[in-house]
Amino acid sequence: MEEWIPLDGDFFYTSNEDTDGYFVRVSDAEILPYEAFMQKFGFSPDYLAADSQKDVVLVRVDFKNVDNTSGGVFIRDYTILNASLSAYYAKSDLYMQLANPGFDTSSEGITVLPGTEASLNLVYTTVARADGVTFLEEHAGQDPIVMYLNISLYPTRKMVELRLDASKL
Repeated sequence: MEEWIPLDGDFFYTSNEDTDGYFVRVSDAEILPYEAFMQKFGFSPDYLAADSQKDVVLVRVDFKNVDNTSGGVFIRDYTILNASLSAYYAKSDLYMQLANPGFDTSSEGITVLPGTEASLNLVYTTVARADGVTFLEEHAGQDPIVMYLNISLYPTRKMVELRLDASKL
């Protein structure tokens, strides 16, 4: 975490994604109980219906474009994976809207002007197993929970290790 990772043309599905000149950095990652997340972004805890209230993994990702004038970064599949890489979790559009006012959560990518940087809050909920227990609930109190943020698949799979403090759960 906190180091710039060059994408060097690495991509998810097609080299047309054109990531040359782009760098990615995770500047912060944390597990937040529902109430803490809502407070952090200025919403009342009763803003969402009870069945939508979830604990989350919040990942602050910075994007830097050194000199690319035609490409961007495909973020649709910026998923997080568990330590064994056997399960992945997709971003939550609902929570992404709360954490990134004005950002179109249906966007599949992000483009940054050459010579500049931009940041985005990626927000993940973890789905419940058949018995109703979520991944975060299962690992509450574990120190730390290790997960990975997937930032490219081909030709080189790149992931950023996240070491998350679960003591707040």
